[in-house]
Amino acid sequence: MRGKRPIRGVIVHARPLGETMVDDEGNRWELWEFIVELRSYSKRGLGMRELPQGLKGRQVKVYRWCLYDWHHKEGSWIVLDPDEIKNII
Repeated sequence: MRGKRPIRGVIVHARPLGETMVDDEGNRWELWEFIVELRSYSKRGLGMRELPQGLKGRQVKVYRWCLYDWHHKEGSWIVLDPDEIKNII
């Protein structure tokens, strides 16, 4: 993740896409689409710095495989991984 600070946001909408897979341990994963409102850089980055004006409050789509219901709970904070950040910036 060199050069990119983790960005976090809040899940404002989540919906299942109907695609599932079962892993080697028998767990059933489901693909979800999230609408995430970007809020700030993650504390794991370089502290709580403000996002640039063009990113703060922006809503973006993120697709993730989820196993548990708390993975896709609306109102939850989410930290975007490096590939997701690359697609935003």
